[in-house]
Amino acid sequence: MNKRIIALLLVLLLALSTVPALAADTQQAIQEPAPDFELTTQGGDIPSRYDSRDYGYVTPVKTQPWGNCWAHAACACAETYMIKHKHTDWYTGQPVTASTINLSEFHLSWFSFTDAYDRLGMLKGERTWIEDTGNIKDKYYNTGATDQVAALTMMRWEGPASEREPALAYSSLKDADIWDKGIDPKYAYTYDAAHLTDFYRIPISNTEAVKAAIMECGAGSVSCIINTACVNSANGACCYKKSVAGGSYDSAHAVTCVGWDDNYSRYNFPEAVRPSRDGAWIIKNSWGESYGDKGYSYMSYEDEYVNASDSAVYFYVLESHDNYYNNYQYDGTLSANWYEQLPPNGSKAANVFTSHGLELLKAASIYVPSPNVYYELAVYTNLSDSSVPDSGTLALEQGGTFEFGGFHTVKLKKPVPISYGENFAVVFTLYGEGSQVYIS
Repeated sequence: MNKRIIALLLVLLLALSTVPALAADTQQAIQEPAPDFELTTQGGDIPSRYDSRDYGYVTPVKTQPWGNCWAHAACACAETYMIKHKHTDWYTGQPVTASTINLSEFHLSWFSFTDAYDRLGMLKGERTWIEDTGNIKDKYYNTGATDQVAALTMMRWEGPASEREPALAYSSLKDADIWDKGIDPKYAYTYDAAHLTDFYRIPISNTEAVKAAIMECGAGSVSCIINTACVNSANGACCYKKSVAGGSYDSAHAVTCVGWDDNYSRYNFPEAVRPSRDGAWIIKNSWGESYGDKGYSYMSYEDEYVNASDSAVYFYVLESHDNYYNNYQYDGTLSANWYEQLPPNGSKAANVFTSHGLELLKAASIYVPSPNVYYELAVYTNLSDSSVPDSGTLALEQGGTFEFGGFHTVKLKKPVPISYGENFAVVFTLYGEGSQVYIS
């Protein structure tokens, strides 16, 4: 392993998930983890119309008071996923429903741009800095961001949190202390309603895969432009065309795609932007129920902005908030650089951690923005040199393929026992034409 690779090994965005080690007679029950998330609906099963509202998966439309549409879209996707996949409300012990789950966009917006230490103390000193903090509303609650920002925050287990906690609800902003000082750091990590395990980036040009993912996850987040010249205000039907909108792109807006209708009439759109064929994505907005069709819009398949070459739909996959006990990680910021993959031989990337207890390592997470990346995963224990990740005992090897870019949590085929104070490493070797690794 050459020095150039080693220099990069310690900064890859990896998260390791562990549970406390069990007695020998109980370990056998957890040897085989649940299968990794997969898109199970394939092309032949895609209907001409699908709407997650028809199945009770979608929460009520909200009204965003600031420019944090990205947080609204991310939380709406998480809510829908949790309803569809029958998550349990940890406040009531009952399955969440569209009327009982309400994730806090306020919490997500605040902790995406502030530093709060995780309980292992691994993120101390890590933060995304907003220099002018004189106006909390404008700098924290009103700061634009992306789905990647939301996912980075959730992957640290900073949310999504429930508005059942009064301090995390929008109504709490009536409290002068919260308005002036922000949310107490104690709410950063220990109030999660669920844990994000996977975050998929699927190009919207891959229509069948996007539709399959909507059916599997319930909803996806997508960016659009809602220009008044391109929208039918009566029904929210929108088909953005740059020439009609004035020749330039407006500010993008994040919305939640809950379905599609291949037969949605093109005559529902304004004549100036009328598409050449029927069909639209069904969009949940965050501008209140008085907007469009009771808070919903219909985005034409021919929308120029949505169909831009780099456009994608983002999907959030979550598990129970108690699925793992510890989350080993070093990356607590939203900054990013790109490390180009070196085909065809593959590139190695890893992190070295020191165990905080007698534990079982059960999963490892990594972010890759490129699709169709083959990985080989190796776990090394009892490192003889903490600066050399493969200097220990090879405890596990497995491999697979990431079909889509994004965050991926790989569940180990067999949990790896880790002793207290032990140095261990997870090493990913990645193969893919032009693929990239996300580092910070």
